[in-house]
Amino acid sequence: MKKVACIAFVFILVLLTMQLGVHALPYDKTSVPELIITEIVPKTLGKDGSTTRDSFEFMEVYNTSANQIDLYEYGLVFRQFESNAEVYGRYTPIQKNPCEGLTQVKTSTMIPSNPDTALLDPGKACVIWFWGQYSFTDEVKTVAEFRQHWNITEDVLVLIVDSNVSTDTGNNVNRFELCNSNQRMYGIVKKSEAKLSSAGDGAVDKTAASYDELICYCYWRLAEVGGSVLPEVGTTFVYTDSTDIRSSVISEVFAPATPGELTEAQKKSLGITATAVTTAAPKSTTTIETTKAPDTTAAAVSTTVTETAVETAEITTLPVVTTASVATGADTGDKGGCGSAIISYPGLVILISAGLVILYICKSTRKQHS
Repeated sequence: MKKVACIAFVFILVLLTMQLGVHALPYDKTSVPELIITEIVPKTLGKDGSTTRDSFEFMEVYNTSANQIDLYEYGLVFRQFESNAEVYGRYTPIQKNPCEGLTQVKTSTMIPSNPDTALLDPGKACVIWFWGQYSFTDEVKTVAEFRQHWNITEDVLVLIVDSNVSTDTGNNVNRFELCNSNQRMYGIVKKSEAKLSSAGDGAVDKTAASYDELICYCYWRLAEVGGSVLPEVGTTFVYTDSTDIRSSVISEVFAPATPGELTEAQKKSLGITATAVTTAAPKSTTTIETTKAPDTTAAAVSTTVTETAVETAEITTLPVVTTASVATGADTGDKGGCGSAIISYPGLVILISAGLVILYICKSTRKQHS
């Protein structure tokens, strides 16, 4: 009986170890991710105002946690919708040298370098510039030019990723750019969890890659943004209390780009006060939740955005850190998508079961001795 009790005890410890501490993959689908994609601007004007060059396209990423996050530990992923399988097909790391690890690069001397560190503060957004073939053609060589184009202040972190997929100027076939046609999935993954192929050059192992590795992801579909893409306007996203909270829904389309700032709808969904992220006056936007036609770009839009354009989910207040809670050290309840030190529901069941098993063994032992 003692041998059985020891085996049972060891088994219970193993199960509890699996449930405690850092979440095992797949990432927790019920907690707010530590990083979320909040805005995508896939079409921009060129350096000279040309409408045929997307020289300044960007993705905005927001830190929902109570800690600084080193973005050099993460990468971005992309998938076209050629199949229903939840597999990402391309991967672009965030790193100091955007071209590091690539052997076929033709424009490495043209791409600006990133800073030595990429620490994103709690409650702050980072703007990720997709430096691609049009940036090369336009000879946009500095982050200062990118900041000037979007009027981004120096307190906002700006990073660059290599998205030059052109065989003429880049030939980085395993990277990706922000597309403005059809439909796409974009996500964030920890570099340590990315499933890369032994072929090198950052190629993805499509037989092993899945959404389970992703910290967060969002869907961008042309039909949901009115069927056309205008330059210099963005698509914003919110994260809702859904089956998989890592996945976002579109909040606004035809919205004036706000790199480094959250919109009022995003602040509301995240439970952030008006001054938690920025004190700048809110910019006017056209939201999916109303039937109001886009006002600033209505003349150029032939397709009216309506409530049926997106199946919007009800926005709920999510546990996310604010400036005030960071300053006071208050607990926001958000433990992040990976790194929670809490017991999940399966862990609680195992814990109760363990107690019952131990109680049963103890009673059986007493009966034998009596």
